[in-house]
Amino acid sequence: MRLAKLSFTLFALQIAGAPGFTDAARAAESTCDRACLNGFVDQYLAAVVARDPARQPLTMTAGYTENGQTLKLSEGMWGSLITMGTYKLYFADAKAGQAGFFGTLEEHGHAAILGLRLKFENRKIAEMEKMIIRSTARGSFQVLRI
Repeated sequence: MRLAKLSFTLFALQIAGAPGFTDAARAAESTCDRACLNGFVDQYLAAVVARDPARQPLTMTAGYTENGQTLKLSEGMWGSLITMGTYKLYFADAKAGQAGFFGTLEEHGHAAILGLRLKFENRKIAEMEKMIIRSTARGSFQVLRI
């Protein structure tokens, strides 16, 4: 019986490796529409709030920058106490496999604005780029009224 399972597994792997089949499977796997991309943004933000970069699917060569500086995933905002705010603006380019986000948050109790861009390869994050605008020494952000 164990030999039969092994034979079936090898047969399935051969079919999966057949020319044409893997190309179609790869294309189907990598296709991610706007809702899919926004879901990855939400998953990323949840990982930031949890301070756990391992909660997201990453490529082996995934790169991370924060405010123009290349950092390790455990550095920068990943160590901060983050609470997401109520303002959230998502944007996505399914053709290019990229998604972005602008939103408010609190970092250690101080207001901040987050700009985020994620680049995907085969439904895994290949690039993460964050811009964080933190509140000034004068207090929170000023709202101009005209």
